[in-house]
Amino acid sequence: MGKAFSEEERQEVQEKLRRIGLRLLAEDGIKNISIRQLTREAGIAQGGFYTFYQDKDDFVEDLFLLRIKEKTDAMYKKRKKTLDDPKGFIAGLIYNVCTLNRIRHLLTVKAILYSFTKIIKI
Repeated sequence: MGKAFSEEERQEVQEKLRRIGLRLLAEDGIKNISIRQLTREAGIAQGGFYTFYQDKDDFVEDLFLLRIKEKTDAMYKKRKKTLDDPKGFIAGLIYNVCTLNRIRHLLTVKAILYSFTKIIKI
């Protein structure tokens, strides 16, 4: 049986598992996250994973909760800027919406052109 983690080691290993997991999630998607690869990169035994999580689903849920917390924290930091410079915040918001709409428009045009080329067999 392996040695138990101290509280400090637990926090370090869990943080390492999360960071590796987020990278693997971004690279390969949920289905392709391998506990074997995750634990190998974290430098712990595969069974050590279960010290922190019940199963892969529990781990993925933790990753999502971590990202939600990070995004929420970032939102609260930006919130201060909205109160300090409301005109700048609104201008930035409008710019972002316009940019998003332009991207959506370009994607729609690209999809239409692609469909058209398939129809006329260019």
